[in-house]
Amino acid sequence: EKSIQSRIEHDFINVRSLKRRLAKEEEQHTKAEMLKMLADRDQIDSRAWEEEWKKKKHQRCEQYKVHCLHCLTNPDTQEEKKMGTHLKELIKKRVTNVLKRADERKIEIE
Repeated sequence: EKSIQSRIEHDFINVRSLKRRLAKEEEQHTKAEMLKMLADRDQIDSRAWEEEWKKKKHQRCEQYKVHCLHCLTNPDTQEEKKMGTHLKELIKKRVTNVLKRADERKIEIE
């Protein structure tokens, strides 16, 4: 009877250790799935943010282009006049640089 009782106790210990091991494995598996899910969500969020940022960047470039053209052609305020003058200086420098490079490459520009 003592041997049977000791076997039963030993089996209970084995069962408990197996349950603990299974619970631990399930917890680790759940954590891994959760981390993967969070990483996927972060990646999706970052893609959405990047797309939104590209749209904003494009819109702001268009707005700045319109503003610069306004400053060059029909400035309303003193700041816009200064901006137009500055832009004309930049354009003049750029044109001479482009013409110089074209001459070096023997490209005809009329």
